Amino acid sequence: IVYDSYSVLIPNIFTPNDDGNNDVFTFIAKGVKEVEAEIYDRWGLKIFAWRSIAGGWDGYTNSGQKASDGTYYYILKITGYDDKVRIEKGYFTLLRSEK
Repeated sequence: IVYDSYSVLIPNIFTPNDDGNNDVFTFIAKGVKEVEAEIYDRWGLKIFAWRSIAGGWDGYTNSGQKASDGTYYYILKITGYDDKVRIEKGYFTLLRSEK
């Protein structure tokens, strides 16, 4: 059995302004089988989560409100094809600019 090597590229900013560019916070992954992702605001409240490699956050809360500009925190629990679980954590910026 040959496994692809694991790699993940996570952005540090996204601009959900419906211009078709960089409107979703997501990541690019290689060698990944499963994902659990959580987004937290600066006060530590979980505002969004997804469980799909193709998933992402569009800048809206679970209640449908636009999230404010600012700094957010992510936690990604990533399972590779080698069945190793890796945790990626970090900060990113949401910036709503005009079209």
